[in-house]
Amino acid sequence: QNVRVRFAPSPTGFLHIGGLRTALYNYLFACANNGKFIVRIEDTDRTRIVEGAASSMLSTLERIGLHPDESPKHGGEYGPYVQSERLQHYQRVAHELIQNGAAYRCFCSPRRLSILKKDQRRRKETERYDNRCRDLTEGNIACNVAEGKPFVIRLKLKANFISIKDALFGKVGHNSYFEGDPVLLKSDGFPTYHLANVVDDHMMQISHVIRGKEWLTSTSKHVQIYEALGWDLPTFIHLPLLINTDGSKLSKRQVGKFFSGYSPSALLNFMAYYGSGFPGLRFYLISSYHSSQLVLSDAIVNFSKLDEFSTILTKYILDGNKSELQHMREALYKLVQQKYATTHAVVLPLLTQYKYLNIKLLTTQGHITKLNDLILKEYQYLWIRPEVQILPDHKVFHEAVCSLIRHLNTISWTSQDIESISSILSQHCKENGCSYPNLMKFLRQVFTNKEQGPKIADLLHMLGREETVCRLNNALSS
Repeated sequence: QNVRVRFAPSPTGFLHIGGLRTALYNYLFACANNGKFIVRIEDTDRTRIVEGAASSMLSTLERIGLHPDESPKHGGEYGPYVQSERLQHYQRVAHELIQNGAAYRCFCSPRRLSILKKDQRRRKETERYDNRCRDLTEGNIACNVAEGKPFVIRLKLKANFISIKDALFGKVGHNSYFEGDPVLLKSDGFPTYHLANVVDDHMMQISHVIRGKEWLTSTSKHVQIYEALGWDLPTFIHLPLLINTDGSKLSKRQVGKFFSGYSPSALLNFMAYYGSGFPGLRFYLISSYHSSQLVLSDAIVNFSKLDEFSTILTKYILDGNKSELQHMREALYKLVQQKYATTHAVVLPLLTQYKYLNIKLLTTQGHITKLNDLILKEYQYLWIRPEVQILPDHKVFHEAVCSLIRHLNTISWTSQDIESISSILSQHCKENGCSYPNLMKFLRQVFTNKEQGPKIADLLHMLGREETVCRLNNALSS
């Protein structure tokens, strides 16, 4: 079977954690089975659409590496991939369901439905449609249509127990008859999710429907639509829910805001960890994935895992993954420019040098969780040359600074050379009668404008020869 899976978000908000996890598992399944990953936008709930949400979702998926084979942006032979552009298909199928007796026109007004709900609430009954229009005669229907009464089309639910086979949960049964007949097509000609997802999955030849467990009970309705139309069922795989440590449902944290600054690798590993048999971090998710590794129980999300994965993966990338290092370097350049370029005298000439950016990344690995950490205030000295106030007490260090500059210009800048600088400065202080701790404190202020911080040797590693000498010369000229 040709594997074709889809991620079908609704642009009623921006991409959230649960949506990203669903997208990832669809993508992994497609890749692991040489299949196709399709993205379509389900925008039929017109009253709740958030402007810009659809384009944001598509760009977020691309940015983190979940590249679709078919989508509104990439096109494909089964398009269009936006539901509001496919209305004729849903309307045609809805009327076909009426003709074969699986659906019917409902002329109940919004006022009647509102009163029905209020009465059910007052009686503490489950809110449901009472199927009033299910048995209208052909004469009643023709009369209402002739009068121009608006109507919706509802699915005529079967009274029997519907059993479905889920690839993860096994055989699952549900009787949705007592929920009331659901709307398939609204009076404005737009479909509901129940109709649209079935029609699109069939027409786009989706082989496996992978989505959250919250849709498991609704699947019995979808199966009835498939059967009424004589269509083959796809394979259903419902993913466990994401929950908080206290067992409550996870809020829809927006991916863009909450995960800002984390690498795609860290983010995807974090998502894969919840709902699968992956025991821990994996550098190659696709080759490690198999649907048999999915678990049944809901996944308790521990957000500290994201920092753990991010730190490990950042170090892994910096230890030799040249392609990822280039991406991190480019991202760091953009971050620093956005943060400082318009308001501070950033070391822009140095920023254009890959060597300088590499030094910053390599010397901070193990100390940072994500790239955004490097634009926090504690690392500001990496990008902004501090304006050091030279006090009269500092003049005693003039010769030491001159000696240090001469030495720095002659050494080969190996780790051993840099580590030896402390002993050279200590010897200088003994010979010239100045305080070594005070000299170290002064140099730290010259490099960072802080009294406390990394060791001088670490600072030299981070700043590099050119920037180190520049800051020392600035101190001398002051």
